[in-house]
Amino acid sequence: MSSINRTKEHLKELSDIIFEEKKESQVNPQEIAKLDFKFHFLIMEASGNFFYPLLLNSFKQIYLHLVELFYSDTSVSETVFNYHNELYAAIKRKDKDDSKKIMTELLNHGAEHLERVINKNV
Repeated sequence: MSSINRTKEHLKELSDIIFEEKKESQVNPQEIAKLDFKFHFLIMEASGNFFYPLLLNSFKQIYLHLVELFYSDTSVSETVFNYHNELYAAIKRKDKDDSKKIMTELLNHGAEHLERVINKNV
């Protein structure tokens, strides 16, 4: 993910999504999942690589299902939203190294938490 390709419009949209996440944080896992998808889709779009958004969109329904399950544990919201804020700040600074580091941490955290949630529900 290269933050150097982002535009002012990307920043505005990311900021709007982060604002909406805060309003939904303890309300509705389905709505948070939709916002999460929009957040990651927009980052992929901002990367300038046209393949990334196509790839993510190709498994949108699976993504939304898993992320809704992920957010069914509302205790995770604050941590994820903090990562989103940090990532937004790095993208705003066009700091590609920090953006990559934060995204990697976010994805690793997400994978570990989702695995715990799935194993708990089995």
